Formats: sequence, structure tokens, C-alpha cells
Amino acid sequence: MGGRGICSPETARHEEDINGQGLTLISGLIDCHEHFTGDGGMDSMDRLLNDTAEEFTLKAVGNCRRALMSGVTSARDVGARYAININIARQAAAGAILWPRITASGEWFQFPGTWPAGLTRTTETPEELLGESRT
Repeated sequence: MGGRGICSPETARHEEDINGQGLTLISGLIDCHEHFTGDGGMDSMDRLLNDTAEEFTLKAVGNCRRALMSGVTSARDVGARYAININIARQAAAGAILWPRITASGEWFQFPGTWPAGLTRTTETPEELLGESRT
């Protein structure tokens, strides 16, 4: 980069020239609501409560790869157990893995009784929520 947000022909990393004659170029897609560690389905709540951090991570690897291959270049991951989405976002930003650019919110929080026990981090007061969200 030639400076903050500025890329010139002299400083740009050159990969390959592609003849786009007669083709259409579209920008990457942005997914605004994603849970890369999940895969939906009828038993998704059971998996959310019982899967290990390793199982969630493996799901995230596959889901991130599929998203990128589908044209998603940026995504907002809106929550994951064990804050796995924070780690995958850091790995993607560091260039350690070829995934979409991910903005991750981290773990879910709740006030008591909102979700099943063990699914989220529980806080009792707004002040506690604020403190926990900064750790």
C-alpha cells in the first residue's frame, strides 16, 4: 500500500493480468449475518450445547472456505461459542489462512433465563455485561 487506503500501480502487489474482454467483473459479496461455526439443521441446538471447541473449529474451516469459494469476500460473524470466530478472524487478518475478511462479535451474552444454560455467557446486570464484553 502506498499509504492509508491508497494503492498505486507502483506499490500494488502484482499477481496476474487477466484479459476481461467480453466478461463481467463483480465485486466480492458481503455476508452481514453469519455463524461460521454452525451448520444449521434440525438438531442445531443440540450441537450448539454439546459440540466441542474442536468440532466448532472444524465446521468454521469448511464454512469459511465454502463462503470464499462462493464469492463472499467479507463477512460479519455475529456469535460463536468459545469465541472461535474471534480467533478465525485474527487468523484471516494475519493472512495465515485464505478466508473472507471476517468481523467477529465473539461469544453470546444473555441475562438469566434467556437461553439454555451453558450456551452463552450469563450476566446479571448491565454493568456486569459491559465488563464481561470487554474481556
